[in-house]
Amino acid sequence: MDNTLPKQAIQIQTSDSTYNLLVEVAEAKEDQERGLMGRENLMEDEGMLFVYESEVIPSYWMKNMEISLDILFIGADEKIKHIEKNVPPCEGSDDTCLHYSPLGPIKYVLELQSGFVEKYGVNLGDYIVLSS
Repeated sequence: MDNTLPKQAIQIQTSDSTYNLLVEVAEAKEDQERGLMGRENLMEDEGMLFVYESEVIPSYWMKNMEISLDILFIGADEKIKHIEKNVPPCEGSDDTCLHYSPLGPIKYVLELQSGFVEKYGVNLGDYIVLSS
């Protein structure tokens, strides 16, 4: 059974380059709760974009994950506000899994293959361009 969500082309714009990605879009609460759980791989140009109806301060964890991720927290202005790099799967119990949150409200979260941020020099203040 294919649990993939609708895909959308987006771009990450850094100070010196633009990177094209094709991401799954998780807007429904149940899709956001499932996220990338159980996925055994993620290609470098793939990811998952979580879209919230309004600005929130979400909390993410890596329970039931098979792969490490880079997590980008993005404001309504499409600017990257917070980055968590190389976040490993949580193999412990619910009580021992770390939670990852931005410092302030955001509208989007982008999960990418671990190492993407470092490899391509993605920094705070860089932009995500959402094509509609």
